[in-house]
Amino acid sequence: MMLSNSRMFPGQWSAGAAWQHEYLDNRSQSDVSCAGEVYHFSSPSKNRDSLGLLAGLRLSRGERYSLSLNYNGTWAGDAMAQSFDLAFVLAY
Repeated sequence: MMLSNSRMFPGQWSAGAAWQHEYLDNRSQSDVSCAGEVYHFSSPSKNRDSLGLLAGLRLSRGERYSLSLNYNGTWAGDAMAQSFDLAFVLAY
């Protein structure tokens, strides 16, 4: 789901949300042999559901200058990833 608006605010904003469910097996296993030895690896279970949110704001001064700030976050059980980015654009 994405939302955006440019009439109520002197710039552009956007927001979005997503839900993801993993239907496949949430564990992986691998057997590796090297020099006659066999090694067995098992990954820990990963979360099957995750939530993603994003939001952005862009301010423009004519067609030459713009400043934008964006946020992106993902939550899955105990795991969390977040990022921010800030950009200034000068077109000449």
